[in-house]
Amino acid sequence: MGSAESTQKLGERVVAAQSKLETDRKRERERYEYLKQNSPDTLTAMLKSITDSFETCSPFLESALLIAWMSDPQKCTDVVLRGCKKVLKAPIDKVEFAWFKQYVNNSSVWFFESPNNDKTFLYQDLLSIAETMSLDIVQSMDSLYDHFTKHEKWEQVQAIENQTKVSRQDDESVGLLQEKGIREIFEVKSEEAPAAHSEEMKHFIDSNLALNTLTSAASKINEDFQRHIEMVMSAYGDFQCAPMKKVERSQSKMEGDYADEVFPQCAKLLDLVRCSVTFNTVDQLLEGYRALMQHMSSNGGIVELARVKNGFINTDEHHSGYRDIKVN
Repeated sequence: MGSAESTQKLGERVVAAQSKLETDRKRERERYEYLKQNSPDTLTAMLKSITDSFETCSPFLESALLIAWMSDPQKCTDVVLRGCKKVLKAPIDKVEFAWFKQYVNNSSVWFFESPNNDKTFLYQDLLSIAETMSLDIVQSMDSLYDHFTKHEKWEQVQAIENQTKVSRQDDESVGLLQEKGIREIFEVKSEEAPAAHSEEMKHFIDSNLALNTLTSAASKINEDFQRHIEMVMSAYGDFQCAPMKKVERSQSKMEGDYADEVFPQCAKLLDLVRCSVTFNTVDQLLEGYRALMQHMSSNGGIVELARVKNGFINTDEHHSGYRDIKVN
């Protein structure tokens, strides 16, 4: 699928979201008008309840937020944006951020026009907050980076080369996504079916059947993978399990980064199972990396190297913030 089709699908999602928002607003507008005429105190209580929810990072229902918003748009805007600033300010609390992702980030109110500026939408205010809050974090990371570059062994870190031995899950050495039910659609040539329909079916199989097959395989190995890598790396740094990559994120990668790849595009997803190891010193980083490389090249290892991406090689002055070494 090309970039033009990706743009089209993104546009379709926006249109669908706008349609849902209009439906929700119409329903809640009727409820708001009823309460306004018959029980104004209920509106006041609902506004206070939403305010309390954002001040304490507690669950709330979207319908209550929409009705409260109709009651006092400016106050709700202030409450929501103030709550976002609190959650996104470093250091970020995991529980508060989980609340933000579940209840706030997916809210339809971000499609509302901002009362602070009649030419912008509320999501633009959220982006502005995120950019401002992230500035301190980026500056802190850059300060640490500058400190590490003065270490006597820093050149050894930069000497770790990017390399790719396997770039796809359907590589012969991996053997995934070879099922006939997946590959057969790529070979289908029908004089009756238009080319556009054939391409749409390939995309459907790719982003559904093939991706489901890949995530199922990842689920089966995830527990053993986490346990094994922890055994190998816990002596060198702070090991942390990471959740499997979500299907929605995988589809986004397919539509963006891998839009021009050959079928199946999902074969480019090498990091469905993930973990991280954090090192406090340059010495620990080098020792941990070399231990992992040695383990993967040994006969006793159950994992083999696919790819290395060294984020510390990039010395571009515009590159700042988070850096790491990714090993697949």
